[in-house]
Amino acid sequence: MKSNTFLYLLMLLIIAISCNQPVSNDPEKWSNKDVDTWFNKGEWKSGWEVIPDESIDQRELIIQFFKNPERLEKAFNFLKDENLEELELGSYELEGKDLYAIVQEYLTKDEKDSRFEAHPKYADIQYVISGNERIGVMPLGNTTVVVP
Repeated sequence: MKSNTFLYLLMLLIIAISCNQPVSNDPEKWSNKDVDTWFNKGEWKSGWEVIPDESIDQRELIIQFFKNPERLEKAFNFLKDENLEELELGSYELEGKDLYAIVQEYLTKDEKDSRFEAHPKYADIQYVISGNERIGVMPLGNTTVVVP
């Protein structure tokens, strides 16, 4: 009887572990539930206490995180560890020209005077240190290039 109980417990443990893991290491194949679980767990933030905007494409973040975990961890650590309000205006290289932060101060524009910007070759992490800014997000496929 004991060997059957051990086998049953072992099978139950294996089933429980496998149910808590995404079915694939490729987040493009994950279910929406797997995406939500990974995103909400928040380990990707490297301990940075920030509330991501609801407009974030969680699946795309995960895909990019899996492609570039070291760079995104460096970026999030910079945002977490630096005293952002004390940084001088300018550019800060975190990994040469491949990963950098730009600290700017400016007056925001009226929405009617603004244009979308797109970065097909790199990703932006927008973080407003102080003040308010409205940031719109839409898929590139829904836009038309006005100024190359």
